[in-house]
Amino acid sequence: MTSTPWPPTHFRIDDLHRIDRKPLIGWIRGTDDLIASDASLFDLAHLGALGAVPS
Repeated sequence: MTSTPWPPTHFRIDDLHRIDRKPLIGWIRGTDDLIASDASLFDLAHLGALGAVPS
């Protein structure tokens, strides 16, 4: 017997419009968040753009 893990580990937004009862979604805006920001020093792509990671 298999069971569905809770909470789900993956979320596909593609078919969200098809379900009757829409889940509440908390969107994260990364402007002031040091980790979720586009300019985060935890983002390897941003570190590469700064020249901090060798290509």
